[in-house]
Amino acid sequence: MAAAPPTCYHAVGVRLFHRRRPALQPLGEAEAYARCHGARSHEIVSIERLPPEPVARVPAGALTGESLRQAFEARLGSRLRSRAYLR
Repeated sequence: MAAAPPTCYHAVGVRLFHRRRPALQPLGEAEAYARCHGARSHEIVSIERLPPEPVARVPAGALTGESLRQAFEARLGSRLRSRAYLR
């Protein structure tokens, strides 16, 4: 069976030429890594852990239902204010 000619016809009758691309050579592992990730930089990064922030402790007798409700309302109000600011 003979190969088709490298031309085709568009619906309007315009002749389009298609050239074959040369076959790509397979890449080795190092070449593929270099293409994907680029050159490796020699920057050294160190990660330091910060000490935990102290947690505010409430004495056991100071926590009442009313104080808990007020704290919740204050927190909810600040959340609503920040959302209104974002709009």
